[in-house]
Amino acid sequence: MKKAYLYTDKRSLNDATNYYVGIVEKSLNIVGYEMQTVFNLNEITKPDLIFTITCIYFVKSKIKFPFVKSLTWRQGLSYQEAVLIGRPYWKCVGFAVAEWLTCKMCDYLLFVSKQMQEYYRDSFGYKTDNYDMMPCYNMPLSDKYSMEKFKSPTFVYAGGISKWQSIDVILDAYAIIEKNIADASLHLYCKDTVFLRNEIAKRNIKNVSIKYVSVEQLQKEMLNYKYGFLLREKNWVNLVATPTKMNSYLASYVIPIYSNGVNDFERNIKLGEFTLMGNTPLNAQDIAEKVISFEKQEHDYSHFIEYTKNIFASHYNDRKYIEIICKGIKKWIG
Repeated sequence: MKKAYLYTDKRSLNDATNYYVGIVEKSLNIVGYEMQTVFNLNEITKPDLIFTITCIYFVKSKIKFPFVKSLTWRQGLSYQEAVLIGRPYWKCVGFAVAEWLTCKMCDYLLFVSKQMQEYYRDSFGYKTDNYDMMPCYNMPLSDKYSMEKFKSPTFVYAGGISKWQSIDVILDAYAIIEKNIADASLHLYCKDTVFLRNEIAKRNIKNVSIKYVSVEQLQKEMLNYKYGFLLREKNWVNLVATPTKMNSYLASYVIPIYSNGVNDFERNIKLGEFTLMGNTPLNAQDIAEKVISFEKQEHDYSHFIEYTKNIFASHYNDRKYIEIICKGIKKWIG
């Protein structure tokens, strides 16, 4: 078999990325490559292909192996993320240069969304067709669910407290919901318990629990809940993203409460009457009112189950993306 290397740093491999990387590895195996993961360029010997998941590591590998075929997964916008979190100007410029070089020099790219491809086209003049798209996701659709859970207004948030995750708006919206729906409850799955307890106390939220579980156990936990929060403001980091949280919620038949800050959701998440989507800039009162109004209405939740199954068939489908990536590797790498 031909030799492929995944060259990355250890921090880039986590619950959210391992599943995606696994699909790429399966595709490589099918077309005749054996993949090995390395964290140091010196570990790479006689490569036929180098696979990277950050633009900085792509540039490093291309400097040492300029003529080796390359495959890169672009999961985010390094430059825009650096600007958003206030990195020094020179670092922001460095990320922009690395992204430009990746677009110009990589043999085959994987983007997580159509909006990402359009961003690179407009920002860096990326006009070639050596790319395909696969959203970030890390959970298969569960074959276990109970219609009973839709009888209770239970809410869940599984994620972090980074600025772009809008935890403040989520807690503000839930505080309003709790005052209007007597038996509402909120369940937070997050490591940052001290921060969350302080924020909960500020809002006088009563019916709440906080804990953290592994990604393997998370789906089992979420099968118990009716609604899940996933709110994003409209900026470039969010517009091009495909947050795994949407996949996690739908994989457990949780109705997402989300926003139009993520372009991929508007394009691919079709939930009909179960669409609980707020507008940006985010407004906690508006979001809460949508949920309160929805909760007062009668719904046939078997329709929600069907919408969810259709999304997994069309958008979160391993077999579909393995076939696409196999064709792409054969065409652009060989």
